[in-house]
Amino acid sequence: MGKAIEWIIKGIVGMVVVLALAWAAARVAGPGQAQREALALLGAPWQPEGGNAFGALWLLAHDVPPHEVATLVAVDAHRMRQAAGPGEDGTGGLDGFATEAAARFADQSPSSDDRALFCEPRGSDCLPRVRAELDAYQALVQRNASLLARIDRLAGDGYVANQLPSRIDAPFPDFGLLRLGVTRNAVLFAQGDVDAALQASCRDIDTWRRLGGNTDMLVVQMTSLAIAGDANAQLLAQMLHELPAHHPVPEICAVAVRPVHVEERSVCRAMRGELAFASGMVDMTRNALAEAANPVERLLSSLVYNAHKTRGEMALVYGQSCSAGERARIASDLPIRDAALPRHGWARPGCIDNLVGCLLAAIGSPAYDGYRHRAQDLGARMQVLGTLLWLREQGTGPRTLVERLATRPEALRSPARDIEVGADGRSLRIRQYDTSQGDYWEVPLPDDVVAPSVAD
Repeated sequence: MGKAIEWIIKGIVGMVVVLALAWAAARVAGPGQAQREALALLGAPWQPEGGNAFGALWLLAHDVPPHEVATLVAVDAHRMRQAAGPGEDGTGGLDGFATEAAARFADQSPSSDDRALFCEPRGSDCLPRVRAELDAYQALVQRNASLLARIDRLAGDGYVANQLPSRIDAPFPDFGLLRLGVTRNAVLFAQGDVDAALQASCRDIDTWRRLGGNTDMLVVQMTSLAIAGDANAQLLAQMLHELPAHHPVPEICAVAVRPVHVEERSVCRAMRGELAFASGMVDMTRNALAEAANPVERLLSSLVYNAHKTRGEMALVYGQSCSAGERARIASDLPIRDAALPRHGWARPGCIDNLVGCLLAAIGSPAYDGYRHRAQDLGARMQVLGTLLWLREQGTGPRTLVERLATRPEALRSPARDIEVGADGRSLRIRQYDTSQGDYWEVPLPDDVVAPSVAD
């Protein structure tokens, strides 16, 4: 019996020694090869062209002269860096932060009543809503003319790069203000300024495709997809539905619905910013554990949490969107469920010294699939709009809509999903990978595009 107990004790001691050696080896080794590669992908140089629209977005509600925007953003960024973090109850920190511009320039934020009139970023009811209360909407546009002018100036910028500290308690720009733009475009059409409405909608699609495809902020990319790929895209299709096929379309429309390149259908660039925000959470967790009152708790925390490796674990999640496999999947227009992308759980040798960090990364791993699909669906939607413009140019002839659709150019096709004629026979639709808003994205067709002509 004594010998058995002795062997059990020796076994336990041996296991402890092995675990201790494994822990030490993992801690010394630092982030693994996959983590380092993911960090390198997300840290690759990014040199966007044009001006940065972030400052204009951040100060959009205030009547700030363009030449003072950069200075005010720098002041706000400095104030944020100097502010303490939130307390244990989550309050404090940057809660209630007000821009320096508030003390110097008029706040032109629309009233709550005005905001209630704004068209939604998704859906197809904008034009009917505006027509039902055209006088009220015309007055809305007039009251907010200065804000609309600042929104329109964003068309001159090339990208959006965050200029504020990447703190998880940092406020975002008021993206809801941007809904006023599509509302104004609908007002133009409803009051008879048809060509101005077409020009403005196509310009806004082009603008937000450019800004959303060149940003390190996921919230900006998702906002741009709603503005360009849904609100203005649906409005453009509805306007064309009501116009004869021979009505000329502004040149900017062909530019706006151009094929969507792989980078624009990816959230890779936006994942840089997500990693930066995640790094802020990593550091806050480290500081909270280090400041624990109980010394035993601090010691145990240091054994199961490593901020440097946790950042690498987070990079594994975000870096999936920048991998060669992801690019190939997007180029083939395949959904994520068909891509067999890895999920990085916590039950791995490299997690023995960072169990908490691996768990945090594993919990966050599935959260981005919807965003990735939403970005990918932009390509499908632009193919639908491009097909709509192409059908208008072709005329009908004796062929049916399905026959004409089958002859469209290769640039308007996907290797994985096809544009279909809607169930009513008077619309185009394509299957969506992000099904949160329905299985299909559908737009109406003009009557003289639907019906083939009958030979005499």
